[in-house]
This record gives sequence, structure tokens and C-alpha cells, in this order.
Amino acid sequence: MDRRAASQGDYDEQDRRVKGAEVFVGGLPRSATEGTLREIFSTCGEIVDLRIMKDQNGVSKGFGFVRFAERECAYIAKRQKNGIELQGKRLAVDLSLDQDTLFFGNLCK
Repeated sequence: MDRRAASQGDYDEQDRRVKGAEVFVGGLPRSATEGTLREIFSTCGEIVDLRIMKDQNGVSKGFGFVRFAERECAYIAKRQKNGIELQGKRLAVDLSLDQDTLFFGNLCK
């Protein structure tokens, strides 16, 4: 019975990942934080997850992703936030495409 409950919990987590509910955010200033992204995009709808991509030293690469609870929120984010200025830089906001490819780098031969 515990196994079924665990499986149900996993299903619920995966079910929260609505296809088409994520946006790509490019043109981020290096000083932007996840808190900054949350503040900007929270007006578009419920945010489920967000992340800023960083290099090996933990420095922002200048882009990130925001995942919303509903697909419509991603469309709203694209319409309202694409091209806005943040700390002197213009943000590029577009719908994120689902990828089924996983890249591994720096692997030993």
C-alpha cells in the first residue's frame, strides 16, 4: 500500500508539469537572481519552478526558465514580459520547447 501511495505521489509531481507551460528567458543581466525572476513573472500566474542557468563557477549564463502551473500563464508571460528592460538589458521571453535529449559534458573517455 505504501508503494502505491509513493507511486501516486510521483504521478502527482509529474502531472504538475503541464506541457507548454514553461518559458525561456534570455538577456538576463548577470546580477539577476531567481528572486528577481519570481518577482517579474509572478504577475503572470502561479510559478511552479524557475531556474537560472549557471556556469561551473556559479555565474549566471544570462538565461533561465520559468515553469507555470498553467499553459495560459506562459502565453501571458510571453505577451507581457517579452522586450521589457531589466537593469539596462532587454529580456527575450519565448515559449520553451520540450526536449527529449539530455546532454552530458566533460565525461572521461
